[in-house]
Parts: sequence; structure tokens; C-alpha cells
Amino acid sequence: MQKCRLGAWMNESTSGTDGVREPQSEVAHTWADRDLASAQWLLSAAPGTAREWATDGFADLRCGNPFTTVSLLDLYVHALAGTSQPGRVAVFLREHVGGPVFFDTRNHRYHALVPPGAARLWHLSSVPGTSCAGVGKLVTVPMPGRARPDTGPVHWVVPMDGPGALCSPVEVAQIAHAGYARVILRERAEHE
Repeated sequence: MQKCRLGAWMNESTSGTDGVREPQSEVAHTWADRDLASAQWLLSAAPGTAREWATDGFADLRCGNPFTTVSLLDLYVHALAGTSQPGRVAVFLREHVGGPVFFDTRNHRYHALVPPGAARLWHLSSVPGTSCAGVGKLVTVPMPGRARPDTGPVHWVVPMDGPGALCSPVEVAQIAHAGYARVILRERAEHE
């Protein structure tokens, strides 16, 4: 069903002169509508990848506009959430970062979508093992609606709530710092 909707969208005419569809400002009422609107918005970061996304369920999108990502080691997130159980981690992240997060099983990292300006400020974070993708960096992003771990190497843990609905970089930094501190304290306690 998702492929049909995305495929239908791909065949529609574009509104920009460069072939990129402009994000729609309409309110999405169902998850399918939200996923489609989010997909259109995300694809503005990588014109021409819609077919790859529809076929593979994920695509490499270029950070910088309209979003970037902050990458967190699963070790930090799991330590702070008190669990590695996917459903409980999803609830924890939904409550604490205020926006969309996906997981990449290949590098064991959670990726929080944040506003593009976060890349300029992330150097202030001194948490080892975290990073903010700079302008132009490619990040493998799952197609909206792919929320099950068995659907490929990347899947949404906290789905997008709609176009432009991003995580707060401050809340993501707090998670990074607190998770790192918990891991360090646990390692010190184990060595005593």
C-alpha cells in the first residue's frame, strides 16, 4: 500500500523548477497521510531517490536542508532507558526527545532528526561516540512507515509526526550526556 501511494506521488507533476516538490502545508489526518507528507518533505533532501526509497525502503538523504541528524550510540540510549527492549526504548525516546528517531542496525546507532542549525552547535557537546551530520553528509534514512526492525537495516523507532516535526537538539544533547554519564558510572562500579 505504501509503495502505491509513494509511486502515485512520484508520478505527479512537480511544483519547483528543479523538479523538487515543495512540502505541502496541509494537515495530515491519518498515519498514512502523515507518512506520505513526511516522505515528500524528506525527499526534498535528495531529489531523484524516491524510486530507491520505494524499492528498498530506505535511501541516502543529504543532511543540511531541511534537517540533519544527531547520532547516538545504542549503549547510551539503552543505559538511560534502562532497557534494550525495542518497544520500551521507543516509549522512552518518544517521551524524551520530542521528535522522530530511527535506528540503524549496521552501526548500532539511533539517529534523531534535528533542525539543520544543530550541526553548527553540536561541537559544543563533549560526548564521545555522538555526532551531528554536517551539511552534505549522506545518511541512510528509512521511508516513513517502516517502523518494524525486520524491514531492513534502518527503521523508525519514533515515527515522524509530519513534515518539519523534528527533535529538540537540546533534548537530544541531554539524552547523550545523561546516557554517557550512566555508562561511565556503571563501568566504574563494575571495576570497584
